[in-house]
Parts: sequence; structure tokens; C-alpha cells
Amino acid sequence: MRDPHRRHKQTSPTMLKRRTVLAIAKLSAACFEYSTYAGAGMTNRRHIRTDWLSDLLFEKEHDLVLVSAARALYLQPGATKEFVLGMYAGATLELLARAREQQTRGAGPVDRTALARELLEKLAADLLEYAHRPRDQTQIAIPRRPVAELLACLELDGYQWRGDRLLRLEQDTFEVKDQEGVIEILCRDLGLGGLAQVKHELKLTDEHYVGGRWGDCIKHARDLAECILLDLVTARAVRGVGSIPPKAREQAITVRSELHSSGFFDDKELGFMNALWKLLSEQGGHMNMSAQENARICRQYALTAAHFVLLRFQALHT
Repeated sequence: MRDPHRRHKQTSPTMLKRRTVLAIAKLSAACFEYSTYAGAGMTNRRHIRTDWLSDLLFEKEHDLVLVSAARALYLQPGATKEFVLGMYAGATLELLARAREQQTRGAGPVDRTALARELLEKLAADLLEYAHRPRDQTQIAIPRRPVAELLACLELDGYQWRGDRLLRLEQDTFEVKDQEGVIEILCRDLGLGGLAQVKHELKLTDEHYVGGRWGDCIKHARDLAECILLDLVTARAVRGVGSIPPKAREQAITVRSELHSSGFFDDKELGFMNALWKLLSEQGGHMNMSAQENARICRQYALTAAHFVLLRFQALHT
């Protein structure tokens, strides 16, 4: 559930996840590095076209300091990838931050986190626009896999590619990406026994989404929520509230029923949870919805339900 105080809380922009930054870097390498094959018995040659990268940065009106840094890169395999990774927390970011501080002397230090997000968001959008151009408008044929991986990572971070623009979804709502971290923190702070399993399920649901395995993504989102509910019913039993159903691990419905009978859920909440589990147990896309969109929404529902029950437990037992 959304924190009622969050609307009024002023915070720095949340950084993109590292998997997303890596996906941006991989797409950059796919656009501006390629190999040629001379023939049998001869060494393959890797071409590093930092001039193509700097041309795109110039075209898309990036800071000229960034354009010059790209053009000056040492021509070795992985150069463009390392250049992008440096925008997250490295030489590229520091170079631009110092340049901006010199331009705005007296304004104080530049917020590195906000600057990194600004750089990476814009670069991701520009690389995607470039990768979606017709073949005669790009220097080389760009493989589809790094494009698809970046799109999936961005969706998990709350973005969507529409037309030729990268948009943030649900700008004024609690970010699902933030929710993942909050769920881990709550499980740890509440002393729940399944923290390692929770982290494992979060990792798997994201990996399957990025890999396009929609059914597996939904399954592990459901497994995550079931793991948390089992932890809660166990923790309540230790506190003398309710009991652990005999077949709790085999039949998730018995856990939800126990939480209802012991007063954790009211009738409407139990009905919602049962309906959600039915949704999370269905495979494939629904009418007028792709399997990918279904997986994204189901994952979000599962994380929101998990966050809700953890907050309820915190309110009741701490």
C-alpha cells in the first residue's frame, strides 16, 4: 500500500537498477561495436566505433563534455559499454559533474545520483530510438535481443517505450521498484525467517520477466507472496496468535484461511486475496492483453499484496 506521507516527502530521484544500467551498456555496445570475420585460419577483428557513439550523442543534444569524452575513448573491446557504466558511478559521471560545477560556481556540489539518472534515462531513450530506426538509417544491423532486454528492464523500473519516447508510468504512485526494496527491508526488520527465500523469489521473478518467460515470472511472484504469508502465519503462531496449518507448505489456501480465522484478514480482504491467487495461477495473456503485459501487472499485484500484509503485520505486532 502507498505510504500516506509519501506525497509530501521530498526525495532525490531513485536511481535505475544496476541490471537496467547494464542493459543500456549492452545495447550501446550492440550499436557501436561489431566484429568482422576474415576467413578460416585468420583472426577475427573487433571494430570499436566511438565516432558513431559521439555522433549520436551530438545529434541528441547531450552535453558537449560527454560528446568529447565519447570521441576520446581508447579503442578497445567493451569501450562503449564501460563508458556507459561510468555514467552510473564512475569516470564518465564524475567528468560531467565537475564540468557542471565549474559552470555553476557557487551553486554547490552537483547531486551525482540525480545527474546519473538524468544521463542514463536520456541515453536509454536515445539508444532505443536509434535501434528502432530502419536498417538504412543505422550503421550496422542491431540485434533484437539487447533491445528487448533493455525494454523489459525499463518496464520493471516503471518506464514504458511508446512510439519514440520513454515515459515514466504512474508518476505519482508508489514505485514497484521501490516496493521490492521495502519488502526486503520489512522482512528483515520484522525478523521473518524467510528473508533469503524472499530475496531469491524477487530475483527470479525479475530475471524471468527480462528473459521473456512470462509464466515463470508470474509463478515466482506468487511464490514470493506465499512465502511471506507463510512467514507471517508462523510468526503469529510464535506470538500465540493462531496456529500453523498442517499442510501450510502444500496448500497456500490454508494459510490465507488461517490468517482470516485468526483475525489478520477480514472477509473482504480474504476474498481479495483468494481472487488474486486465482489470477496469479492462470497462465498466458488475457483477452485484449498480451502475455507480457499480463506478467507485468500480475507481478505488480503480487508485490503490492506482499507489501500490504507486511505493513499490516508491522502495525499489529510491533
